[in-house]
Amino acid sequence: MQSGGDSLVVAIFGAAVLVGAAMAVVQGLESRRRTALIRAAIEANQPEVAQALLATRWSTVAVRALVIAAMGVAVLIMGAVRPVELGGLIVFGAMMLVGAVPVLIYAALRGRGDNQTMGSGCVLVAASALGVAVVVLGLWLLVPAVSRREALQQLADGQDFSARVWRLTGSRVGTANPVIDGHRAEPCLWGNSNGMQICGSHYHKSLRFATVKPSYLNVFYIPATDQYLVIGTARVEPAGKVVTDGFISAKEALQPPSGIAPR
Repeated sequence: MQSGGDSLVVAIFGAAVLVGAAMAVVQGLESRRRTALIRAAIEANQPEVAQALLATRWSTVAVRALVIAAMGVAVLIMGAVRPVELGGLIVFGAMMLVGAVPVLIYAALRGRGDNQTMGSGCVLVAASALGVAVVVLGLWLLVPAVSRREALQQLADGQDFSARVWRLTGSRVGTANPVIDGHRAEPCLWGNSNGMQICGSHYHKSLRFATVKPSYLNVFYIPATDQYLVIGTARVEPAGKVVTDGFISAKEALQPPSGIAPR
């Protein structure tokens, strides 16, 4: 379920980058063209023409504002699609979108001052207001739905992990010293936390167990058998092996990939 959201976020981010790059290229070409025209007007002793070209046109300001608004919408959607990881983008995108409105109003006022029709300015302002309203309404409907979906997925993942802990240890999640195969186990990492996790061992100082992606992880050491039980998926260092829901002996875990015994 999350992979689809990830793909959408990547697609939106790529589109936003392309829009920004295209805008930069267009502005650069337009600036070069205007510079050439201004130079030609000065050489032709036409200061009025040069002065008019130096003034920023209202349409240019409006286009910039619309690009800012579009980027803000893209950032908002990315935050809404993945509110757990990217929720902060919602505020940033809203700031961009709201900030584009006064720029559009300024463009409309410049258009009126440049003897442009008042209707064009009103259309721009109305379009910006409508865009803000549509985005706010869409987020109001989208964010709760996505949040519920993420919450349900996390609940399902947690229940699945609890079932795996029970199957492998015969104890509930959060039991610090479960009895595994008749032997008391010592905790290295236990509980029901979800994310990027890492733990060591009091019994073998050089050992490290780390998740390869955000996920649940429990690690127990069984002194009687000199084994570690990994519940979840973890990369074991220095061995460099990935263990999923299984046992690894301390000797195997401590053996580097080269086969050279650790110092």
